[in-house]
Amino acid sequence: MTRLTVYRHFANLDALFHACRGHWLATNPPPDASAWRSIPGLESRARVALSQMYAWYDEHGQELYPIYRDAPSLPRGTQDAMRAESAARTDALLDDIPLPAGIQRSARAVAGHLLGLWTWRSLVVQQGLSGREAVEVAVRMLCAAASSDSLASRR
Repeated sequence: MTRLTVYRHFANLDALFHACRGHWLATNPPPDASAWRSIPGLESRARVALSQMYAWYDEHGQELYPIYRDAPSLPRGTQDAMRAESAARTDALLDDIPLPAGIQRSARAVAGHLLGLWTWRSLVVQQGLSGREAVEVAVRMLCAAASSDSLASRR
């Protein structure tokens, strides 16, 4: 394929990246985060969500690494789509989970962090945990962050 062929089919870089991402995600679909909402309780839901995400990262992390590494250089539309997907996963994990008012924002930040590729890479690739160990550590971290006891420790 020549550069001219690419220019004829895609109006700009956003359109090209949108098409490439769409194709890759259709071929390598991430876990269905919307299904997590049916799992009662934060600990159970987090264990399923993190198990699924970390297994997907285990399978696709090498392919995803350069994309996430270079994310600040990607077209704005691609960056926005990646942020929206991350937020949707976090929403699916925490929707309808009762959290104390004072820690909702921080619990959401912890959940988003734990669902991310970089956290999986840190725990599994850099620290050498097994996937199961990484999930258990992440579940404990989220449950601790979401507990009303964490409010007392901040006073």
